[in-house]
Amino acid sequence: MDWQETEYGSVPLTWQILSIGELSKVVTDGAHFSPRPQAFGKYMCSVKEMSYNKFIFTNCKLISLEDFEKLAAQGCQPRNGDILISKDGANCLDLIFVFNQQEELVLLSSIAIVRLLPTCDPYYVRYFLSSPACQYTMRNNFVSGSAIPRVVLKDFKKVSVLIPPLPEQKSIAAVLSSLDDKIDLLHRQNQTLEAMAETLFRQWFVVEAQEDWEEKPLSQIANFLNGLACQKYPPKNEIDKLPVLKIKELSNGISELSEWASTEVKPEYIVETGDVIFSWSASLIVKVWNGGRCILNQHLFKVTSTEFPKWFYL
Repeated sequence: MDWQETEYGSVPLTWQILSIGELSKVVTDGAHFSPRPQAFGKYMCSVKEMSYNKFIFTNCKLISLEDFEKLAAQGCQPRNGDILISKDGANCLDLIFVFNQQEELVLLSSIAIVRLLPTCDPYYVRYFLSSPACQYTMRNNFVSGSAIPRVVLKDFKKVSVLIPPLPEQKSIAAVLSSLDDKIDLLHRQNQTLEAMAETLFRQWFVVEAQEDWEEKPLSQIANFLNGLACQKYPPKNEIDKLPVLKIKELSNGISELSEWASTEVKPEYIVETGDVIFSWSASLIVKVWNGGRCILNQHLFKVTSTEFPKWFYL
């Protein structure tokens, strides 16, 4: 087999290198204004409703049928098979999935819509855009804004994608999709276990609460250590350093895109596997960290207690 060198490494000569603009019939985003919310109506979704593979409608805004139809006519309604990408805010480029839901909805401008030509498999392109190599290229070349990161669509159209023949695209996507199915099953199992735990705790501490029990604020139950501004602690060498734990890593784990910091920080700012971490800014997440040693960044609390067991304050 003959090979060619690309910005993503060596690939078969039969693979093409095309931009998002060349691969797509449509590259757009959602509405740039938000209609008045209604008690009943159609869904209007933003990045807040995005998960790793679908929209969660629990707290989703509802708009009138008239506003919905107006925005749908403007191209703000995704179709099944469209690739949806979080393009603004703290989750910029973190959430990418192929839309495949029955609910009718329109999108706000924080989400990009990519509608591909028939020669491309949307699941393959989605996995490619989520790959560490492509993420590195996009974040270093197509993200602007320091306070609020964002992707400008006219620039995003220039992102290069490796395109194998369609049968190969589908084969690659099928393998990765099977892994996604396993991840989804584990997520659902976790949700079931969390619901069971919530029911038990309500029974123990609310329904069967004793009159002589004390009630205390959470701030007296546990200690909340806010992380460091880790950019002030750059690595001094290639040995005495650790990856930085930010909100993105708390959700997705440490990756090649993670930043690094010097280990010359106070020991309490080192995060170990098993520590309870609480993200108090942007995405509110409570998680038992399982990603190995790292350094706690600001906007995250490491939660500990010298008096109460971990299961209790978790």
